[in-house]
Amino acid sequence: MDEREFERACEEDLAIYNQIASLCEGLSDGRERAKVKHLRGLLERHRLVVAFDSRPITLALIRKMVEQPTLEVFVASGGRKTDQRAVQEAFKLGANTEAALALCSNSMSEGVNLQQASAVVHLDMPSVVRIAEQRVGRIDRMDSPHDSVESWWPKDAPEFALSSDEKLDERLDLVGDILGANVSLPLEGGEPRVVRVEDFVKEMEEDERAQIELLDDAFSPVRDLVEGERALVDALTYSLLRKSEAKVLSAVAVVRSSTPWGFFTLPGTARSAPRWMFFEPSGGGLQTALEDVAQSLRARLGGVEDVDLDGHAVEVMEALLGEIEKRSRLLLPRRKQRALEQMKVVLIRYAKVARREQDEERSAVVDRLLGFVEGDGRIDLDELAERWLGAIRPRWRKTIESDARSSRRGGLRRLQGLVRTLEHEPLSTDELMAVRDGVRVAKPIAERVVAAIVGVPED
Repeated sequence: MDEREFERACEEDLAIYNQIASLCEGLSDGRERAKVKHLRGLLERHRLVVAFDSRPITLALIRKMVEQPTLEVFVASGGRKTDQRAVQEAFKLGANTEAALALCSNSMSEGVNLQQASAVVHLDMPSVVRIAEQRVGRIDRMDSPHDSVESWWPKDAPEFALSSDEKLDERLDLVGDILGANVSLPLEGGEPRVVRVEDFVKEMEEDERAQIELLDDAFSPVRDLVEGERALVDALTYSLLRKSEAKVLSAVAVVRSSTPWGFFTLPGTARSAPRWMFFEPSGGGLQTALEDVAQSLRARLGGVEDVDLDGHAVEVMEALLGEIEKRSRLLLPRRKQRALEQMKVVLIRYAKVARREQDEERSAVVDRLLGFVEGDGRIDLDELAERWLGAIRPRWRKTIESDARSSRRGGLRRLQGLVRTLEHEPLSTDELMAVRDGVRVAKPIAERVVAAIVGVPED
């Protein structure tokens, strides 16, 4: 190595760093001051305001600049659960918090209800519609106490505005909805263009309309059961039930049929929507798609005879629920079913290596997790899949980014495409323990059913 050439290269690098430092010192804080001024103006009209920015360092700076004696400022950037809980408690429905601002990162844009707030501010431009919808959705909820809520967007100079390249990069990010999806997104050519706020909001509104149309199509078979000429429930009965304030813990109806069958509903949870199930042992298995369930109900409820819920009916219902319990994995979303399939393949390989290396602690953890995957101990499979996806996601992202220009990218976006990576860069025993320890026992399906119709043959 030529020492003089090396010294010259170091001096050039030093000059560049000094130039960068000099330029940074000359940066104005005008943009941040404008954001703070806007937030203070909103707080004069709104008791509670939520503001989002994808960068925690910006949130820390805004907090320092906006603080004043009469204002309570919360910061939740995903690092500390106590901060997240404090925001949720202060901004939850019915909260009596006075004059407060919540500064949140994107980790707070999903699964958190802050509907006591009446204004949300995007301190930076969301890179995809999904994130924008999730941010606004923290306060714009069906049970919001406000007649209307405000959503404020940044209108930056072109130098700071979001570009189409950044938008695409974020679109390629691995998020829950695309994990396991067989989708390859094309790379765009040409110069990146600035994404205008107006175009982004328009895209968001169009996306919302499309979702409503899709939901309308998806629920039409269900709606047809209670509306229209082919309704199975007459309008008066349905109206009375809708308006009833009686609290029903569970409801069971029994009808006469030639073969046993059952229709069951499960309530929604924090992670999942309510589920419909139809099961007939002689009819081809468990149905969970709304259209299929509605069609099966229509085929079996025309002109049926109601019968009492006697001992024989209870036996039939318990037998049906027992068979459904054995098929409980089919109640999971497809991507979580695929996650459990991948988890089993990977853990079997981990088990072989642990035995070969005589690592008893790792063997015990892996064997326990394999038992969970195979259904031992009535584990909450939905939560198990979620924990597994959370554990593998950092490696997945790293692999996708390192192979960004590889022809393998499409395969890597699918769960099975990551098996080789997880074999070469295995999860640590501590990571596997975290998955194991974070899973709870699930209540039996029979204890979760809130409504049922059971077809019972004569005894």
